[in-house]
Amino acid sequence: MRNLFSFYFFIFILFIISVKSISICYDTDQCKIDFQTNYTKCGGTYCGRKYKNGEVTSLSCSSCQKGYRTDGYVCLPCKKNLTGYQWSYFVFFPVLITSYLIIITIFSTNVKRERLSHIVFSVVETVIAFFVTTITFPPYGNVKVTTCNSTALADWYTGFHNSNDNHCMSEAVFPLWSMVLAFFGYWFIFFMICRVIIWRYIEKAFFTTIFLRSIHPIPFFLLGFLLLSGLIYYSFSWILLIYSVSVDVIFYLYTFTKKKQIVGSYFLRYALLALSLYAITQQTGLDNNLYLIVVLVAPLIISPLYYFTQILTNPDDWEITDP
Repeated sequence: MRNLFSFYFFIFILFIISVKSISICYDTDQCKIDFQTNYTKCGGTYCGRKYKNGEVTSLSCSSCQKGYRTDGYVCLPCKKNLTGYQWSYFVFFPVLITSYLIIITIFSTNVKRERLSHIVFSVVETVIAFFVTTITFPPYGNVKVTTCNSTALADWYTGFHNSNDNHCMSEAVFPLWSMVLAFFGYWFIFFMICRVIIWRYIEKAFFTTIFLRSIHPIPFFLLGFLLLSGLIYYSFSWILLIYSVSVDVIFYLYTFTKKKQIVGSYFLRYALLALSLYAITQQTGLDNNLYLIVVLVAPLIISPLYYFTQILTNPDDWEITDP
């Protein structure tokens, strides 16, 4: 029995020795040049060698861990801050959810107290979910999030870019993909908490209708994001522009004579259009002060223009006399 124990212990020691990590410096330009001279690139576009504390710890190529991206040789930590366009992309999802919930509420009930409670909680739950999401990503506890950036559409679909020898699938755009999924998770938790508060202390009459209409599209939102995340990233500014204009049309069409509803939804429609224009300026490189002023002022003109031209387009205000 003792001999058998000694044999297995010896095998275990050999295993530990065989998997012991190496340490090759890779934190300076000279170290990188030396390493890239002595070792070949990893096969597969998104494969790399493990890296920790300025040193390469493994010579075998594999998928990069979360928060790391390969330079072709080694998986390096992501240290770039989110750009204005990337922040707009992340804000796009809370704005989309909030606007949808507000629209559903406005067209589901005419009771002011119930409508106001649903709208307020819709804003509160998305804001809290947004804040919690930002502080749970590196650097943790800080809203200044670091990213690996997205340089091409292929970065969103790493599983399709493997070699015959290496199969590496990782989040090359960290945290642009996982951050959105985390937001939906946190939002659903706060959504359920807020809806319970509304049902218990505020109203029950229209609760079931609004609740079901609010929750039904969420699985389709998630499925669409999982399949089209890369396409959404590069086109969301234009999607949001079309969506904001469509929301304007809906409100003007169905609340034409209800000026209080139009005024009450003004901030929502302004936020949608302003965010879409800001994202477009960031995407196209037109991010100087003059264009930012245009972004802030242009959405303010639409509603006043509607009121000033209403008498020209509302048939009820026309006086038609027979010849």
